[in-house]
Amino acid sequence: MIEVIQKYVMSLFGLSYEVSFFLGFAFLSLTVLLLCFFADFIAKTYLVRVVNLVIAKAHFKLAKFLKDRGVVTKLSRVAPGLVLYLSAAGFASSDIQETKALVTFLHVLATGYILFTMTSACLGLLDVVEDLYNQYEVSKKRPIKSYLQIVKIIFFTLASVFFVSLLLGQSPLAFFTGIGAATTILLLIFKDAIVGFLASVQLASYDMIRIGDWIEVEKYGANGNVIEIALTTVKVRNFDKTIITIPNYALVNEGVKNWRGMQDSGGRRMKRSVRLDISSFAFCDDAILKQLESHSFFKDFLSERSEYFKTSWDETSNATLFRHYLDFYLKQREDIYTSAGEFTFLIRELDPDEYGLPLELYVFTKTTNWGEYESIQADIMDHVFSALPFFNLKVFQRK
Repeated sequence: MIEVIQKYVMSLFGLSYEVSFFLGFAFLSLTVLLLCFFADFIAKTYLVRVVNLVIAKAHFKLAKFLKDRGVVTKLSRVAPGLVLYLSAAGFASSDIQETKALVTFLHVLATGYILFTMTSACLGLLDVVEDLYNQYEVSKKRPIKSYLQIVKIIFFTLASVFFVSLLLGQSPLAFFTGIGAATTILLLIFKDAIVGFLASVQLASYDMIRIGDWIEVEKYGANGNVIEIALTTVKVRNFDKTIITIPNYALVNEGVKNWRGMQDSGGRRMKRSVRLDISSFAFCDDAILKQLESHSFFKDFLSERSEYFKTSWDETSNATLFRHYLDFYLKQREDIYTSAGEFTFLIRELDPDEYGLPLELYVFTKTTNWGEYESIQADIMDHVFSALPFFNLKVFQRK
């Protein structure tokens, strides 16, 4: 092509060989450059629009994700590379040996550009696969982000190897053979990625964490919901809205507290205790009975448990009576699991110490919602402290 332009310039203007070659080279270069820009414009303006419309008619969500990730746009950028590759041969001249090297360089440049453009589009397509997968509920149990990141690394590595082999003028197979000698170095470079990948496989295989799980990792200050499981890291959004990034291997090696079991069970444990002042313990008498009968709330309790205490009223302590009352009170609440089953219902005395006798409430609420749980827990403890004086009991409180 350049020879035809050169001869035309020489015959038209009567210029020397060197000048006519330079003008022909400049004209051809400008023409190829304009063709590249034109191909890029046509592909982005019309081809991308048409392809997106066709895909949208077949699958709306797919079209949306492809547009958001710019996959078709990235793929359209191949057009100027193809123009450059096809036009490169036009710069060859049988009279000037250096033009052959230029053609080879342009072919390598165009091939490399096409290669990495298509790789970028493939990486974007993998992101679209993840976006589509995340639309399904199974994605929370089995996230695939880490696996797709491995595929991305493989894609990028292969593209790099092919491009380097083109620059060196060697076969990619020979290049891969040479890589075998540098395996140790590669293992050191990608150590974190390899360890992280193996850890992510373990996390997925043993179903240790899922997207949306509430986890605690004290060492890293993490206490919140999992928002991302990647190749080497897990992101946790704490309840104070800060974001903590934790290495995958840390979750496998050091352990993680996952609250998913509690959330799935439908009940959350309440384990609170009140320390009773032992000096306030005494056997029951008529004064306590009259004190309790003076309040309407205790009448139902006394009526229900009267048979139990009828024969042993004088031998019953106010602490014992109070424990029975708490059992009655909690069983009247509709927001506490009271029947025998997987949820423990227990009111017990712990070992006494210099701070009094701990009376512990070990029960489960019928909600796992944090706000509702805290409200129920506060209501119960408020009632416990308010009821103590009616039983002539005191809470131990350091003075």
